[in-house]
Parts: sequence; C-alpha cells; structure tokens
Amino acid sequence: MAQNRLARGLAGLSFVLAAVALFFLVFWPYAYEGESVQVRPNGEAVHVESSSLIEGNGIGIIWALIFPAGVASAGLAASFRANWGGKIVLWAAAVLLTLFAWATGLTIGLFYFPSALALLGAAVFHTRLRYAG
Repeated sequence: MAQNRLARGLAGLSFVLAAVALFFLVFWPYAYEGESVQVRPNGEAVHVESSSLIEGNGIGIIWALIFPAGVASAGLAASFRANWGGKIVLWAAAVLLTLFAWATGLTIGLFYFPSALALLGAAVFHTRLRYAG
C-alpha cells in the first residue's frame, strides 16, 4: 500500500511540476531573448530585447507548452488504476514525457525534466504493485 501512495504522490508531483513549468514559461517576461540590430556611428550594433515565449514566438508555442502537462495528467490518472492498463499508460506517459524533455533539450525541455523524472519514479513504483487481473 505504501508503494501505491508513493506512486500516486510522484505522479501528482509530476503533474504539479509540469503545470508550474507551463505557467512559468507562459508568463515569465524574460523567457525569450531576441536581438534587434541597430547600427550606431560608434560601431555598437546589438540590442537585446526580452519578452515572454508567446510574445516572441506567437500563440502557436502554447501547444508545445501544454503537451507535457497533458501527458503528466494522463500519467496521474493512470496511477490510480492498479491493473495492466494503468501500468502501460503510466509507462507510456513517462517515456513520452522523458523523450519530450530530451528532444527539446536546453530550451523548454529543461523546465519539464524534473516532471519527467518524477513520472518515471511513479512508473517504477507503480510497476511493483500487484495488479488486479
């Protein structure tokens, strides 16, 4: 029973971490840095501008930010099922979130990597449970 609570707790932590990363990346005003080039008479040519990810990349970036939170929520829902279906969905969500964090590397993936680790831990502890059926 302790492994069941630990698996659910880690899956819940994964979802919370993904949601925090989502809101941080959407609303943090310094998440995106771009350069505007202005040539001055003294030779200085670069000015750095900061904005949120949505201001810098457009509204289409929101889907890339929501995707990990959706995967983590599927993992959380699967952690409440102690059968093979729940285990398969939880492992699939953990692997998918880990691949997403790895594929996006040092950009937004860095913010979702702790969520991926927590979901992998939940999958490991959930696998050790006895299943019904």
